[in-house]
Amino acid sequence: MKELGKIDSFKDRIKNKMDDSPVYKGSEDLLWSKVIDNIEENEAKEKSVIIKIHPYIWYASAALVMVSLFIGMLYWKEKQDTGVVATSKQHQKESSQIIENKKTEISVINSPTVDKKISAESDVNINNNKSTELTTQIASEDKISEYDLPDGSHLTLNKLASVEVKPNFKKERSLSMQGEVYFEIEPDKTHPFNIYFGNHRLLVVGTKFNVRNIKEEIYKEISVTEGIVKVFPNNQGKGIEVKAGEQLKINPEGLTESVKTDSYSFIFWKVGILEFKNSTMEDVAVLMSRRYNQKINIAHSISKCTFTGDFTQLHLDEAIQILKITTSYKVEKRKDEIYISGEGCK
Repeated sequence: MKELGKIDSFKDRIKNKMDDSPVYKGSEDLLWSKVIDNIEENEAKEKSVIIKIHPYIWYASAALVMVSLFIGMLYWKEKQDTGVVATSKQHQKESSQIIENKKTEISVINSPTVDKKISAESDVNINNNKSTELTTQIASEDKISEYDLPDGSHLTLNKLASVEVKPNFKKERSLSMQGEVYFEIEPDKTHPFNIYFGNHRLLVVGTKFNVRNIKEEIYKEISVTEGIVKVFPNNQGKGIEVKAGEQLKINPEGLTESVKTDSYSFIFWKVGILEFKNSTMEDVAVLMSRRYNQKINIAHSISKCTFTGDFTQLHLDEAIQILKITTSYKVEKRKDEIYISGEGCK
């Protein structure tokens, strides 16, 4: 209470406050006396020495404390934000790793290459937790491979063939293919099986058949060994039924030709047997060309003549000798092609 000027100023402020209140008006001196007594009594009770600080020093100290607290809060917040960013980056890295693993997932059955890729039709947004649909791609590369589909159907892929299984296969059995594939479709009347090749579509419920879809060849071939399939050239029309023992050829314009044939001879590449039973010479020439990787041409005069024989264990030269002996056909080699001709059917 030594700084009397400040005390008087403090007293005047209290008096002004009291004048504004009807409750304390007229009792200023009495109340002020009580305030002073109370302060002196509290000072007398202090056991330790109180060092009185000049008001400016006190304000400076308070300001320093406030600044320290503010800096501490900023440091704490920055640390928290850094932790959140690090956690977010780690989460994104883990999410990216999950997608990468899905893209390169490989499942091999008798050595086909199986690659699961995100469908272009799907919405891919990991941050929004949207589900992604996977398209399974199967490739045989340079060897014949087999693959089982989720519905129990079985595929045999010739060399350099590939199959792309559509998303939601269990609900809607559908795939596209390139090359040559032999299908053994598990019956399911409630879920027909759709196969897309080139611009065409094939529909089945459950049967066995061979589809040859080679880019370098003019015709697409469907050879049925069991049951019935329905083919939609250019994915239009009511469909053409192809039964067991029949083959359907489709040209680039979508025109078709259906013939009776020994369908099993067209899957020699799968079963390892090249045997003809009353097969037309036209078919013989085609299958020999595929078997021996040698272009073989047949004269129109003998194209519909039939031939029976087994070339399974024979080399090309041996097979040609068998043809000569059993049919009396003339066989010539011109450059890199073989020509077979004759006077007609006997």
